[in-house]
Amino acid sequence: MPEVDVYDIDGKVVKKTKLNDSIFNFEPNSQVISEVVTMYLANMKIHTASTKTRSEVSGGGKKPWRQKGTGRARAGSIRSPIFRGGGIVFGPRPRIVICHIPKKKRKIALKSVLSLKMQEGKIRVVEDIKLKEGKSKQFNEILQKIRIDNGKNRKALVVINSPSETICKAVSNLKEVRLKNPSILNALDVISSDWLVLELSSLSLLEKRI
Repeated sequence: MPEVDVYDIDGKVVKKTKLNDSIFNFEPNSQVISEVVTMYLANMKIHTASTKTRSEVSGGGKKPWRQKGTGRARAGSIRSPIFRGGGIVFGPRPRIVICHIPKKKRKIALKSVLSLKMQEGKIRVVEDIKLKEGKSKQFNEILQKIRIDNGKNRKALVVINSPSETICKAVSNLKEVRLKNPSILNALDVISSDWLVLELSSLSLLEKRI
């Protein structure tokens, strides 16, 4: 089992803890990671493109010309798709697209990305994350003390069971830091972050879920 240091909020190593082999020492499956991440990204897309059909464009109350005698083709409305400014045939319409992937594959992807983060040394475990005041500066100081480089464009994901109001307030002003509950953590969250900070109590919930 991989063993990692457990920090307190002052950056001191208070003890060590063993991480579950089946989660943090898993053989990464790049194909499944790709499939699952693609699914999450596809489900995030909002399909709002819309065109008007002949029943929605304006005009067309009058027949453009008489039925016979002009030598032209018959026409009943200028809203017909054959006319400029008429309706669109088979154009895009707002729709809901939901992709599904088996739960087993989602778990494999999550274990794979967690193991990759472990191999890269980008995981930090903190005993108990607490703040007296909801100040972003204080939260940033905690990240620096546990040796996390959260500089420009360096994203940190903090996995915590039930963040206090002060923690939520502090993180709300930090663009590169996100909070996540272990019960809804997914592969996309982990792979899109540079650092993973785990509160010690969240490890047991993560093991039960996976």
